[in-house]
Amino acid sequence: MKRILAVVFIFNLFLSPASLAISSQKNASADVKKKLSYEVSVGDKIDITVYEENDLSGIFEVKEDGTITYPLLGHIAIKGLNKSQIEQKISSLLKENYLVNPNVRVKINSYNKRCVLLMGHVAKSGTYEFPEGKKFTLLGLITQAGGFTGYAAMNGTKIIRTTKDGEKIVIDPRLNDIINGRKKDVDLEPGDLVIVPERLF
Repeated sequence: MKRILAVVFIFNLFLSPASLAISSQKNASADVKKKLSYEVSVGDKIDITVYEENDLSGIFEVKEDGTITYPLLGHIAIKGLNKSQIEQKISSLLKENYLVNPNVRVKINSYNKRCVLLMGHVAKSGTYEFPEGKKFTLLGLITQAGGFTGYAAMNGTKIIRTTKDGEKIVIDPRLNDIINGRKKDVDLEPGDLVIVPERLF
């Protein structure tokens, strides 16, 4: 019996580092995928490199209207595009009039500090930052805030969003349907105000 336990112990000793390495590789791979699929937002700084074209390379900030001001091309709308889509768009625009076969590479130089405000009947109301390079959903926000209080009218939760034109729109997410899987979770946007009202007894 002791011999069997010793063999099991030695086996686990060798297996554990390998398991940890595999787990670490999976986590790293997931992070890379999230960064590749990340959609740029206002205030993000984008590092654009065009091979052998220093005048077309540099760091550009996404402005309030969702564009960057780029040499030769002027204003280019890139808000909501991911890294690959931006590369394709700039490459296509340069190819139309200026370069034969532009080699464009894009990376996110820095993410703007992006927040949402959560008010009402949750355990911890306040301002919450978006995870760097990742999306932030309504359920993710509520979870981070410690969940609802006993007085919360969950299904009355509203999202107040200000568009780039300054218009305020009200989104009714119907949280009960999201929790029960009947609707998709809602992706939040920087500047959103989420209000959880008190339920009526």
